[in-house]
Amino acid sequence: MSDLAQAAGSGVTQQVGQETWELLPLDLKDLGALERQALKSYKDQTVESYVEMYRKYLPPKELVAEIKKVIDKYAVMDVDALPEKDTLIPEKQTDGSVKETQTKLPYAAWWMTKTFDGMLHFVWYSARKAKPGMTLDECAAKTTIGGGQGMLNKLVDVVEETSRPTLVGN
Repeated sequence: MSDLAQAAGSGVTQQVGQETWELLPLDLKDLGALERQALKSYKDQTVESYVEMYRKYLPPKELVAEIKKVIDKYAVMDVDALPEKDTLIPEKQTDGSVKETQTKLPYAAWWMTKTFDGMLHFVWYSARKAKPGMTLDECAAKTTIGGGQGMLNKLVDVVEETSRPTLVGN
């Protein structure tokens, strides 16, 4: 995609199964919504983990009070409180080989590009801009054809590249 097309908000077409999808760049509004989805996912998973652990180890009379404490704690959490995640980032070397470098990513960025649910939401936000009626379930069914995640990984890369801001002009 040319820098001018990207700056103008043009998307790219991508073959997904038997269909041709247009993937449009994500804007700040989209990224903010995805951050809030990442926060929801983090809170849900964290609270579920605590509840599961408490049910396993606490006597019934203490269970409700401890679960309420956890829910109250995470209910007020915002995206700024999300932890960073250690992750490996592949980097292409000058000799053509790929080297993985360990780095920390903000949780929301990690969630959008490294977890199945986050990747699915990331691609869906882009695809539904060109096809507003598309559901998350439809996106999931089309991008994981045959039970694999390869197509979804490829589409995440395309959306990332399409959405990356570039400077255009003199």
